[in-house]
Amino acid sequence: MIHAAFWALAVRLAGTSGAVVKRANFIFICADQLRYDALSATGNRVAHTSNIDRIGARGATFHGHFTPNQICSPSRATMATGLYPRHHGLWRNGVALDERLPNLWQALSQAGYATRGVGKLHFAGRTRHAGITRLLGETWQRKLARTLFRLRRRRSCPGRGQRIHPRWSLCSLAQAEPS
Repeated sequence: MIHAAFWALAVRLAGTSGAVVKRANFIFICADQLRYDALSATGNRVAHTSNIDRIGARGATFHGHFTPNQICSPSRATMATGLYPRHHGLWRNGVALDERLPNLWQALSQAGYATRGVGKLHFAGRTRHAGITRLLGETWQRKLARTLFRLRRRRSCPGRGQRIHPRWSLCSLAQAEPS
């Protein structure tokens, strides 16, 4: 079901091939570790997110959704392909997305859209940014990650170096995905 709805959206946004069609401009925002109730538009009384609320009010917002996996790459791969992790094969970060799998960015690029990515995707290999015309901010992000890593090594932090019990490991929870 998710796969069919996903590709119906991609085809609708792309328009028909061969005809001159005025295509919609749109922004797809995917924020890492953002709870549904973290925005003022969804009831948060502490956070003031007026700009993102305005974007949501003028566009499409999604309600009643869930993540197919608690880890970044598998969830992003599901959004990109419309497939559950067991079908696209990503269970953790840093794994290459199968080049044979079509994705939303490729479909939009082929339809004439200029696709841009900002931030991290955590895909590895040649398919890392398949279909994204230009990735912005990756160099800056690598520098930031190196700096944070160096700072963490200098400071002691509670729990550092402790192993996580397998029962609480996100990787083992991901194996229990619904069919």
